Order: sequence, then C-alpha cells, then structure tokens
Amino acid sequence: EMCIRDRWQEESEQRQEELNRMKSDKDDMHARREARNAEFAKQREDAARDAEQHEKSARERHEKWARARAEREEAQRVAREQEKEWWEARDRARKAEWAEEMESLEREEADARERAKIAAEAAKAAEELEHEAEKLRQQAHQARQKAFLHTRNMDFILSLIHISEPTRLLSISYAVFCLKKKNREKPTEKII
Repeated sequence: EMCIRDRWQEESEQRQEELNRMKSDKDDMHARREARNAEFAKQREDAARDAEQHEKSARERHEKWARARAEREEAQRVAREQEKEWWEARDRARKAEWAEEMESLEREEADARERAKIAAEAAKAAEELEHEAEKLRQQAHQARQKAFLHTRNMDFILSLIHISEPTRLLSISYAVFCLKKKNREKPTEKII
C-alpha cells in the first residue's frame, strides 16, 4: 500500500510538473503571440504610415506633374502663337517680295516692249535706207553705163571703182570714177 501511495504521489507530482510545464509553454506561446501581435500591429502602423507618406508623395508628384503639364501646354500654346506670327510675317514678306518682283517684271516687260518697238523702227529705217541705197546703186550703174557710152569715142576711158565703209551701222557706198587716157599715161582720179 505504501508503494502504491508513493507511486501515485510520484505520478501526481509528474502530472503536476507536466501541467506546470504545459502552463509555462502556454504562457510562453501566449507571450510570443502577444509579441507577434504587437509586432504585426507595429508593422501595420508602419505600413499605414508608409502608405500615407506614399500617397502624400504621390499627390505631390501628381500636383507637380499637373503643374508641369500646364506649363508645357502654355509653352506649346505660346510657341504655336509665335510660329503662327512668324508664318504670317513670312507670308507678308513673301507677298511684298512677290509684289516687288511683279513690278520689276512689269517694268522689264515694258522696257523690252519699248526696245522691241525701237528695234522694229530701226529695222524699218534700215530697210528703207537699204532700198534707197539699192536705188542709188541702180542709178550709179545706169550713170556708169551712160558715161561709158558717152566716153567710148573720147580720149578718156571712165572706169568705176566701188568703195564701201563696213565700219558704219548702215551700208553706205561711194562711187569713185577714174579717168584714164588711151595712151596709157598716168591716170587722173576724180571723185564724184
């Protein structure tokens, strides 16, 4: 009976120790759980704080981006207006230049018409002078034939030397008559 009691007491002590160990383990587990919960709460607070800071920085970046976009759009609008003014000024300059070129071309055309008119008048005058010169050549030829006929039985032979001046603008000719004696003496020249 003493042995059973001692064994029962020993088993009771062992159970008590096991219960104490289990209680201690439970307390440790509860403490670890509390620590984990506290750490999770701290992490949640840190995450919430980080999210708030991130949201704040995102709002600041968005506001900064919106300001930059507004400034860029304003700069683009000003650039478009300046480009439009530049194109308008260029068009005005080109129109003025074209007007001056047209006036210059009209003046040149008028001058060309005037020169053509003068050239036509000069050509007409030259043609008239050529006709007159042809008439004079024909008259000189007839006069030479008459002189030859009249002087055939005379002591002098009348010969015609034709001399022209190519340095003049119009063709002008001169007739030079030489009188020669039949006895082959030195001829005497007479210019008519």
